[in-house]
Amino acid sequence: MGAQAYDGAMLLADTSVWTNIRKKAAPLDSLEEFLAAITNGQIRTSPVVRLEMTWGARTVDEATRKAHALTTVVECPLTPNIIDRAIAALDKMVGQLPDPPRVPIPDALIAATAQAHGLGVLHYDKHFEQLAAGFGIPARWVTPRGTI
Repeated sequence: MGAQAYDGAMLLADTSVWTNIRKKAAPLDSLEEFLAAITNGQIRTSPVVRLEMTWGARTVDEATRKAHALTTVVECPLTPNIIDRAIAALDKMVGQLPDPPRVPIPDALIAATAQAHGLGVLHYDKHFEQLAAGFGIPARWVTPRGTI
């Protein structure tokens, strides 16, 4: 790890980061870099990530615990303009590729949020490779693919 986590990049952390980086199989250096980025104020989140984190909770306590993990980072608002950006980028991707990618709508909204706020996306999800290209934003794996 350099002087600053992720070379100082400001990143919106996808749900895949929050749900995978604390697994026992996650490399310790990747966890440490992520935690350093949080401490440095380099990590952002979105309402879509918050929704995905709490969806499926079986109790109020579980939902509260999951949502609490996000309270240490700034949440970028989801606006009608961001939704329009997501639609436009997905339409453009369909028009440019003979076999359009099937990406989850929440991931498209997360990528559009990052784009609108001048951020890259930190992820552990192959969909963000396609989305980064379609949205013209940097995407970075929190740890190399297949390591968790």
